[in-house]
Amino acid sequence: MAGYDNCVKTRLPRKKARRSYAAEAGPGNDPEAWRRSLCAVFFNDPGRIASAMSHGITGSFHIDRHHHADLLQLDLIHRCRGEAEIDGKAYSLADTTLLVSPPGQSHGYTLRPQSRQSAVWLVKFRVGRSHPAPLPAVITGLTQVDDLHAALADFVRSWTPEGVGVFALCRLAQAVAMWPSSPGSVAAAPPPRDTSTGPVQHDGARGRVRRAIEKLSARLDDPPPLEELAEAARMSPRHFSRRFREDFGCTPHDYIQARRLDAARGLLRDADRRVSDVAAELGFSSPAAFSRWFVRLTGSSPRRFRDEPHNY
Repeated sequence: MAGYDNCVKTRLPRKKARRSYAAEAGPGNDPEAWRRSLCAVFFNDPGRIASAMSHGITGSFHIDRHHHADLLQLDLIHRCRGEAEIDGKAYSLADTTLLVSPPGQSHGYTLRPQSRQSAVWLVKFRVGRSHPAPLPAVITGLTQVDDLHAALADFVRSWTPEGVGVFALCRLAQAVAMWPSSPGSVAAAPPPRDTSTGPVQHDGARGRVRRAIEKLSARLDDPPPLEELAEAARMSPRHFSRRFREDFGCTPHDYIQARRLDAARGLLRDADRRVSDVAAELGFSSPAAFSRWFVRLTGSSPRRFRDEPHNY
């Protein structure tokens, strides 16, 4: 017993000396340690992912300068020109831009599309008020971030406020791992995929579930019922629901709500669209019905959301 007691006593100080996440991810540490620490946080507690959203850029798109008290935000701006203001400094943006905004850092931007694929993807993490990030605030003019772009877009499409599956978390971890620590550290683009033989085939249960998701994504104005989604995946509704929850961490209904909400937020950021136009595009019977639905899910009216830049 004496030997056992000595062993315990020698280990206690090590336990007390464990550092918090914020300390491990401090400015004096290298980017690799910071990336590992951030991934550990959201794998251990997916609830620390505060939001994930996307928005297609079809015209002038403006987010007023603002900051978040305790959120870390990662933005991938794809095929856009424009201007950004980060902590009072102005930057010209072109092609693909990566932004890192730790808590307390002011940020805002104005974007214009460069192509039909122009869009923004962003993720916010709850990290506390003291959390500097040892990565550049702005890296722009990129043309070779296909893998990072695909990983982040996959995660944003999968995330819901109700939950997220392990597969989606792995895609987010891939995006964090590939986020460059300098313009010169961007990995070379992978060779283009050969799509001449037709569409990518979906194999296995996970592939069939994702085929059902593609059907849903094409019909946000008229979401297919559970039975139709299950049929597209060649499963019974019960089996489909169970498999869906394993892959996405939420029910099909919660996922449908999250995707429609993501689309609504993006459309509301287009100053040329009226709230009634957004309601019609998403298949709601009236602007009032859309507003009630939006308030129930977000706690904010569509017009208030549009006027508050920190929501984005």
